[in-house]
Amino acid sequence: MPVISIRDLIDIIISLKNWIIKVLDEKKERRSETFDALEEVLLGVKNTTFYFNKIRKPYGRRSKKTELHLAKLWTKLSIKVSKLCLEKLYKLCKSLSDYWTNPSAYGFDVNKKDLKKDEEIKKSLDEIEKIIDILLLNLTKKKKNKKKKQD
Repeated sequence: MPVISIRDLIDIIISLKNWIIKVLDEKKERRSETFDALEEVLLGVKNTTFYFNKIRKPYGRRSKKTELHLAKLWTKLSIKVSKLCLEKLYKLCKSLSDYWTNPSAYGFDVNKKDLKKDEEIKKSLDEIEKIIDILLLNLTKKKKNKKKKQD
């Protein structure tokens, strides 16, 4: 039966310690990535809501440049959220990406007030905000609980 030397045990303990530190650092990095992504999505919601309200006002004008920006923004956000495995939020971001890529394909006509379409878009944006609020609340609770355990 092979004998493990003290040096071997020390090496195993050091390796295990380094592995644990690496895993804990990855969790911190993941939490930070999640906060960053949620912050960006929330800003996307605010930008989209602002633009949407602006074009719905009397004499409101569509801006191809802004719609291109929103399409790119929501595409980027949907990719970022998909990496975090947040399926429902991903689907909402993706649908907004598709929508702003070609609003007319979804029946959007700036000259017509379509309350049903308006409500659908507002509902999607509100749903995204609710999801973000819940996720942020859960992330901050975990962080607080972890601090309490350390104290």
